[in-house]
Amino acid sequence: MDSVPNAVKRRSGRYMVYARRMVLAEGFVWLAMLIAAVFLYILPGWALLSILFPKWGSMSLGEKLGLSVGVSLAVYPLLFLWTDLIGLHLGPLYAWAPPTIASIYLIWNNRSRLNFSTIKRINFKTVHWSNPAYIAIIGLIFFVRFWSIRNLDAPMWGDSYQHTLITQLLVDNGGLFDSWKPYADLSTFTYHFGFHALAAVFHWVTRMALPQTVLWTGQILNGLAVICLYPLAMRIGRTRWAGFAAVLIAGLLSTTPMFYVNWGRYTQLAGQVVLSSVVLLAWETFESKTNKWRLIGLSWVALGGLALTHYRVLIFAVLFFAAFFLLYARKGSLRTLLARISWIGIGAGLLFLPRFVQVFAGKILDIAAFQITTSPTQASDFLRQYNAIGDIFIYLPVGLWLLMILAVGWGLWRREKGAVLISLWWGLALLSTNPQWFDLPGAGLISNFHLFIAVYFPAGVLIGGAIGWLVEILPTKYNTLREREIVASAFKPVWISVLLLLVVGIGLWGTRKRMGDLLVSQHALVTRPDLNAATWIRENISPEARFLVNSFFAYGDILIVGSDAGWWLPLLANRQTTLPPINYGNEQGFQPDYVVWVNALNVAILQNGLDHPDVQALLSERGVTHVYIGQLQGQVNYQGPALDPNLMLASPNFQPVYHRDRVWIFTVD
Repeated sequence: MDSVPNAVKRRSGRYMVYARRMVLAEGFVWLAMLIAAVFLYILPGWALLSILFPKWGSMSLGEKLGLSVGVSLAVYPLLFLWTDLIGLHLGPLYAWAPPTIASIYLIWNNRSRLNFSTIKRINFKTVHWSNPAYIAIIGLIFFVRFWSIRNLDAPMWGDSYQHTLITQLLVDNGGLFDSWKPYADLSTFTYHFGFHALAAVFHWVTRMALPQTVLWTGQILNGLAVICLYPLAMRIGRTRWAGFAAVLIAGLLSTTPMFYVNWGRYTQLAGQVVLSSVVLLAWETFESKTNKWRLIGLSWVALGGLALTHYRVLIFAVLFFAAFFLLYARKGSLRTLLARISWIGIGAGLLFLPRFVQVFAGKILDIAAFQITTSPTQASDFLRQYNAIGDIFIYLPVGLWLLMILAVGWGLWRREKGAVLISLWWGLALLSTNPQWFDLPGAGLISNFHLFIAVYFPAGVLIGGAIGWLVEILPTKYNTLREREIVASAFKPVWISVLLLLVVGIGLWGTRKRMGDLLVSQHALVTRPDLNAATWIRENISPEARFLVNSFFAYGDILIVGSDAGWWLPLLANRQTTLPPINYGNEQGFQPDYVVWVNALNVAILQNGLDHPDVQALLSERGVTHVYIGQLQGQVNYQGPALDPNLMLASPNFQPVYHRDRVWIFTVD
């Protein structure tokens, strides 16, 4: 260092101080996000369960966290729906009221324990060693999810645009809405909205920009989707080891759900979080000898919230009910089981009924009816390709596939009913996604993609359960309790230390693997130059402007989707474009043939080119004043023809007004 000039040393020192401050600032932001997540997504369910769930007091920390998350997430869409029915749009109160009421109740209910003398009496030696290890693994799970998005400006891929737009409309309207104006010319809203409600309440608490809100909410749910597996795995494996292993496997060793960040599949992810609570509460309800109405009431909330969160994941829940009935129905208990299934279904159905009526206004039911009635021989080539299973190792590493198969086999051999139930349930789900195997209609209603991106769920639960059985088996070689106590006292410090090192080592290795799951170059539509261009548009171009943007035909050439940041301009720049969100295929537009009308412009451009008189007339008729070519040049998830700035520069019909990096903006003359 003596040979290094003092000025360089000073600059290097300042840089290191700056870097440390940046890391600390980032850490505080992440901590604030987690505090907001606990406030919104854990406390409401925790309070409700502490009132109604009979076994709450005897459950471990991991079980309570996992179950609370799903119930909390179910509460918000139910509040949005039922307040909307009576004409109330509560806005920020949706975010602040449930967790605040829950906090007040929990503090009051535990007031006798919340004092210094009680804390002094806590014997930390009796704290189960798995709790700090569990918290450490959760820390790694959220670290890798937050670290991976720290430089992203917006959520990725096509689904993220519609999710951000719906969240924006919920915030703008203070609740549910029908009209998509001023962002799109759609007049109905029949899409499931659970995730969007969760993102809206997160925005009202954190005040983050909406694109960042959706991104952070999605990543928080990505972590919670793993935590919620703990109670199910523990129910099967009967030890904390089972739950701990399930969280470690799904959170750090499995490709999914971490990979969801690339697809923007946040709605299905939210549904699967709620699904875990639906399954556990229904399971407890079916087996409970007492307090059945409390459990049925909790099941109503969870299943009703799931129905509003994701329509297809709701079918997974129905299949669980079918699997439970097939496995557990006996002559003596048949009537009781049918009655409890019916009560849960009726109550949750009534909670969902208003939304079901609203869905008739759109096209979702018509599309579902068409899929259900289309025979395998009538299915299009696109549908067959869309529903193909493909490479299963994209969703789960080969080692975890093998371990899951071994866990299923071992569970069958041991006659573990819990493992058999989970296996039967997901087996029915596989059959439901492939009705063509039996020459039945309905392919595509739930695609194999929807199923296989959720495979982390059974993998974590079943492998975790098997590890729980292994822990149960190991001590049985010692015949008496005294022998077990002697062995435990002799080896406990050693094996706990070894296990902790092993768990942390596996967790760190998994964290490093998950670092590579983010594929920005393949999936991001919005870049920093696009954000700069959006700012310039807001400052320099009339609010009445309408932009032609890059797009291509998808979904069997039925709909068009965006292929760069131009799709996002209604949100980023508050300017209209020629491309609505993909929901235009499910909702009603301002005219009966809206889908055909939207697609017609793309067809004309592809067939004739931009300079053709008919295309120029169509652009004028639709009020197109500008053309936007994004930083990624219309090549995201698409390699076909796109808007070419060189052709437009050579055309008398277009004049460039903005060019920075690879972003171009032209006026239409």
